[in-house]
Amino acid sequence: CFDFILIVFDGTRSHDMAMVATIMAAYRNHPNVRYFRTSSIINITRQDKEYRIAIVPEEYPKNKDEYYQFLFDDAKINGKFHYILGHGAFEFAMYVDKHEVELLCASAPIFPNDYFNEICGGYIIFGHIHNRTSKGLVEYNGSYSTGCFADTDDKGYLVSSVAYDFSNKSLFFIKNEFVRSYKTFKLSDVRATLNRQEKY
Repeated sequence: CFDFILIVFDGTRSHDMAMVATIMAAYRNHPNVRYFRTSSIINITRQDKEYRIAIVPEEYPKNKDEYYQFLFDDAKINGKFHYILGHGAFEFAMYVDKHEVELLCASAPIFPNDYFNEICGGYIIFGHIHNRTSKGLVEYNGSYSTGCFADTDDKGYLVSSVAYDFSNKSLFFIKNEFVRSYKTFKLSDVRATLNRQEKY
């Protein structure tokens, strides 16, 4: 019913793949749904203008610089990407999430903070970190809903736009007002207020 393209790509194998399988089971043959398992480059035409997007699913290369070199080579020839969409960790975000544990994916690369900056003129939007955070061109949307009691940050969605010639761009966060919430307290606070134990 709508004239937009849905881009789906692999996340963390330990828990994201069931969601991808569910989406693709429903939309595998839809012409506007694009599914990527490996890093790729796509061009989308709108009003006779071609927008370039690099897709970076979570993958586990032995040498990340060698593996992703084709993106840098392509940008030198065809110009910067309007978006780089991916799933994985940048250095600045490694300690943002209080409850992210990926023991099964220890071989996933960790990108330096400015890793893709020179080949992107718009936004680098990644998934993986469950809390909303950003640095430079890199934006993490975070989860759209809470995952557990430790997940107390605002949840929601990113909406962005990038002009074809990079002359302007915008990005804003829409808070999910219907997210479930958890009421929490610290045991240290309880110990400090033993005279009010009955409250807890």
